Amino acid sequence: MENSLLKEGLKLMGLEFSELQINSLEKYIKELELWNPSYKLVSSNDNSITVNHILDSLSGLKQIQETSATFNKKTTIADLGSGAGLPGIPLAIGDRDDDFFLIERMKRRVGFLKNQILLCGISDYVEIIESDLKKVENKFDIITFRAFHKVLDVLPEIESILSDKGVVIAYKGTIKQTRIEVEEIKALYKNKFLYEIKPLKVPFLESERCLLIISRNEKQF
Repeated sequence: MENSLLKEGLKLMGLEFSELQINSLEKYIKELELWNPSYKLVSSNDNSITVNHILDSLSGLKQIQETSATFNKKTTIADLGSGAGLPGIPLAIGDRDDDFFLIERMKRRVGFLKNQILLCGISDYVEIIESDLKKVENKFDIITFRAFHKVLDVLPEIESILSDKGVVIAYKGTIKQTRIEVEEIKALYKNKFLYEIKPLKVPFLESERCLLIISRNEKQF
């Protein structure tokens, strides 16, 4: 059932994955199902992990690849507060052309992440940074996160690790609430950043989802 759900979801999103990539996702899903009861890795309800977390994470893949292509180089992509590896691990399985960094401060979850990147065969281009966000010193071209903090709460830390032409791509819920969040950022930062909200369609998920894309306003420099 889960296998057919995953494949149908990928098809509906127009994502063409190889059998190797699908096998990696299936292994990861089984690990989440196995360890979630004891590790409390992800929230769960009537919908499956496949829909709520894997397809949801992959719904932003095309946008991230499109943004990555604008750098004309191998892009560095950071997943903040990666937790169980969402959205970083599904994105890395889908995008083997860029370098991914999973930033997570909780040792127990870091151990889980280390096992997953080996199991999924992505260790050559996925690195774990075991650190609090405030202590990270690297610079990244794309910063993404899902079910993390409000952007405004962590924007100073995000800005400090964002490359000069870097882009933030945050997974969000409703467009209405995301617009409110943007206005809160504008009230404090004025015209320092540019914003774009893009609706997402996650197969088999009724909840509204969107991406909030933030970049520096070069006219301010």
